[in-house]
Amino acid sequence: MGLEFMVSDLQTQLEQVFKKNLTNKECFVSEIIQEVLSLYAAIRFLAEVRSNQHILDNTVKQSFNHPLKLKAK
Repeated sequence: MGLEFMVSDLQTQLEQVFKKNLTNKECFVSEIIQEVLSLYAAIRFLAEVRSNQHILDNTVKQSFNHPLKLKAK
């Protein structure tokens, strides 16, 4: 599930909570809290990947900058 879809779906659900008089609000709010936590986890994961991107970039650069030295027999 894409991050944009998660945000859009969460926004839709929050609008439903505030605009409608739902009979089972506690359960609905609990589901929204779970989605917020999932979204938070996804954002933290993406932030971690982003912060480690330079390590991956440097590793790839090093692998291309140091070609194998083959010795002829």
